[in-house]
Amino acid sequence: ATFQAALASLPQVKGVNNHMGSLLTEDTDTMAWLMAELKSRDLYFVDSLTSAKSVAWKQAQAKQLPFLKRHIFLDHEITTEFIDQQFTKGLTIAKSRGYAVLIGHPYPETLAYLSETLPKLIAEQSVELLPASALSDLAERQALLARYQQRFTQLAQAKQASLN
Repeated sequence: ATFQAALASLPQVKGVNNHMGSLLTEDTDTMAWLMAELKSRDLYFVDSLTSAKSVAWKQAQAKQLPFLKRHIFLDHEITTEFIDQQFTKGLTIAKSRGYAVLIGHPYPETLAYLSETLPKLIAEQSVELLPASALSDLAERQALLARYQQRFTQLAQAKQASLN
């Protein structure tokens, strides 16, 4: 009832994410129920993977529910150096997979880092920021991967041409 009331209070909601509740994401029956609820509402699920024992994404997959899993957690250490290190790892993943799911908190350090870094990345490396809803469908992820592979090939060719 609490979950249904929360969803009803947010008519614009497109998906659900767990940030706390690691024990809940380890419970197969609860996650099966949750994914059935989300599927009935055409929502997606983002698993923060706050537990290595999470079964949430397996249950989402079983229900054919669009889902994402976190690749990088930006700020479980709240220093600019650590956030930068994690963000760099996220970029590496995005370049190899075509996308990466990074999750962080609205800590002042995280917000300052992102405010400074993101405009440069978008301009200099053609990084595209997307909402989770744009990545939650497998077909969209595959199309995005193909698009990024093409873009990175173009950038590499342009860089090589400028060196010659």
